[in-house]
Amino acid sequence: MRSQAVKSSNYPRSSAPLLALLLATSGACASRRPYYPVAPHVADDSNVHAELTELVRREFLRVVIEVDGHAGTSLRRVLLAPASGEPCREGLREHTLEVDGKSIWLRPIEIAGHHLLEVWYPGGAEDLLRQTPVLDLVLETAQGQSCLRLPISSDLPALAWSRDFNWSLGGGVRAAFPERPVGSVAAGWSADFGIGRYWGPLRTRFELGLGVANCSGHCPPPSDGSEGFSLIPLRFELDGYIFQTQGFGLATGLGFQEQWASRRNPDGGGRTEVNRGPRGSLRFDFSPLAPAGFPSDPKQGATGLEFSFGRWASTSGPDSAWVFGIGLVSAVGF
Repeated sequence: MRSQAVKSSNYPRSSAPLLALLLATSGACASRRPYYPVAPHVADDSNVHAELTELVRREFLRVVIEVDGHAGTSLRRVLLAPASGEPCREGLREHTLEVDGKSIWLRPIEIAGHHLLEVWYPGGAEDLLRQTPVLDLVLETAQGQSCLRLPISSDLPALAWSRDFNWSLGGGVRAAFPERPVGSVAAGWSADFGIGRYWGPLRTRFELGLGVANCSGHCPPPSDGSEGFSLIPLRFELDGYIFQTQGFGLATGLGFQEQWASRRNPDGGGRTEVNRGPRGSLRFDFSPLAPAGFPSDPKQGATGLEFSFGRWASTSGPDSAWVFGIGLVSAVGF
């Protein structure tokens, strides 16, 4: 006959599909807001005035241009090119061009007066953004063909872009190691999903997870063989960056955590242990470097290594313990 006081290292088997689903959800990319120029990006000649007002970087590149053309001015194409290229001779042609909200396929396009152009480029356009990019408007005028070059971005402050948002979406995988079992709940791990709201430099963040933990102490084996605990952790935290630069940020957080740990007893009944307490964290965030002129601070989107320290206290008894944690987490602003 097996002992009633054993340490179990068999995680509940039924949690695996839900964990996989949560991990897939946490890894999904959030919708990104458009970028807007910090200062006007304009170009003009005797035929047309053009201003670049919006840009979206996703699996495609989308730009919005406001144009004011003189009578007899038409647009043949909009080339995305490096500034070092010959004007209107080299570059990537647009995939789709809309004028005032309507897709136009026949060229040239009459642009006399005020018009809003929305131009899409395929995924390879991202490489061109790292080569001091420009937009070359190939024009047809009464005097013949002409070229208007509109700058997109560079390392000059006048050609910088910004992207404002108030929310973040993220997830991660964390492991927790209590100094001793609390309510028989020992070391475990969880996959977490969270949403946050920025309030100036600070962010409030709520997270919900799903995980598993070892059972140590009073752990009678259930009939289905899954002898550990299934976990549902909840966290509420206030965090912020104490240092950040392009591509890196150091963040700290203070908050509260609570977790429900459940398992099946041999008689088929359920057992639930609830532990809660304060939690602090230190996170090293790394974000990919964006092309010159675009923000690369970790608030835009980052993956980080998190270290945490907290206290678990059982709601059903005097058990309590210090808890150390480590995790791989990520978040993106939207």
